[in-house]
Amino acid sequence: MRMMRMGAMRMGAMRMGMMRMGMMRMGAMLRRARAGRVAAAVTLLMLALVSAAGCQAGTSAAPAAPRATTSKELLAAARASLETWRQAYEVRSLEALGTLYTHDPSLVVVHQGTAHFGWPSVEALLRDRVSRASSIRLRIKDVQVETLGPDAVSALATLTREVTEGATTAVETGTLTLILWREPGSAGRWLITHEHYSYGRS
Repeated sequence: MRMMRMGAMRMGAMRMGMMRMGMMRMGAMLRRARAGRVAAAVTLLMLALVSAAGCQAGTSAAPAAPRATTSKELLAAARASLETWRQAYEVRSLEALGTLYTHDPSLVVVHQGTAHFGWPSVEALLRDRVSRASSIRLRIKDVQVETLGPDAVSALATLTREVTEGATTAVETGTLTLILWREPGSAGRWLITHEHYSYGRS
């Protein structure tokens, strides 16, 4: 009887150990899956916020008549913003880059799966990036623009970035996604409220 009890206790301990290992493995799998979904979740959240903001603006008291904007005008505005963004990076000017982003908590920049929220965090990221590089070259192609509201658009493009630090040059080619918001009272100035860039190194 004693041996049977000991055997049962051992079996119970083995089962508990297997359950713990299973839970640990499941937790690791969930963490990996969650990390892979961070960028997509942030993008969906920003799209929802932009759409909600557009709806609220359209239902406010005594709203101003929305400005008619053609697809060509939106495409031109998005391309102009992308070109200004490219030039600011290539001259490695933190000041020039700073004028292209919203400076409030709604700003989100996702870089290789890491999200930076708000202007202070994004400013630190940009400062580190431009200060360490001795040369930055950007090539943008295949630009696609989609309207998100009367004052918001998304821009999707293929971006190739060459960054030289010392004697090392890294070439990155990937997909760039920007959400641009037209700032009220700024003569149609478009600001980046969300940026997402994922790439592979060559």
